[in-house]
Amino acid sequence: MPVLASLFLTKMSEKEPPLFRLAKRIYRPALDFVLRRPRVTTSASVLTIVGSLSLVPTLGAEFIPHLDEGALALQIWRLPSVSLEKSNEISTRAESVLMTMPEVDTVISRTGRPEIATDPMGVEISDTYVMLHPKETWRFDSKEELIEDINRQLMQTLPGVMFSYSQPIELRVAELISGVRSDIGIQIFASSGSMEEMKRVADEVAAVVREVPGLDEVKAEQVTGLPTMTVDIDRAAIARLGLNTEDVL
Repeated sequence: MPVLASLFLTKMSEKEPPLFRLAKRIYRPALDFVLRRPRVTTSASVLTIVGSLSLVPTLGAEFIPHLDEGALALQIWRLPSVSLEKSNEISTRAESVLMTMPEVDTVISRTGRPEIATDPMGVEISDTYVMLHPKETWRFDSKEELIEDINRQLMQTLPGVMFSYSQPIELRVAELISGVRSDIGIQIFASSGSMEEMKRVADEVAAVVREVPGLDEVKAEQVTGLPTMTVDIDRAAIARLGLNTEDVL
């Protein structure tokens, strides 16, 4: 680097740039003023710090403001027993409803996801990304009113299906940080009992939490409704046929 500088930076000047000289003209008198008055300067600094601390109780629980990404991330929830074909049919009908709204520009759905550790999702869940037109063209004054209208139309068209609303980046960050698809998640554990019993408890918890002021949307995940089959392999029979367990399964 020194060699390159000696070859190409031959016309460098050590003069201060005009903006820096202007800043020093303002800074030096201000510095002399506060140095001649140390008690006044210290008192003003302490009062400023104390005054800023008095604002802490009014900041609320979230320091970072809620940023509007200009799009919606809509999640569609069905029963776990739904087939991929039926799941795609529901997503297509939801997209058709969304595209009838003048505020919506583009709708893209994605159903299911590989069972990776960070974000598993079966075919019963779809991520639907809703790109919106500029707010100046909306019929509503806020995004909350738009979401209420979208939810009302979807619930009328697709009864029995649950919907949750977020934003694309906000949804991904919430899933990666907490493992749940919402701002707050309540997990229920039981040493014994059936899935139906845990689902009943989860519904009771959701009913209680809905009464808490300040909550916008509360739902319990669908954990039942998936039929299962247990297969016991007759190893002696498959051995006579020259098969192994992996092939049969």
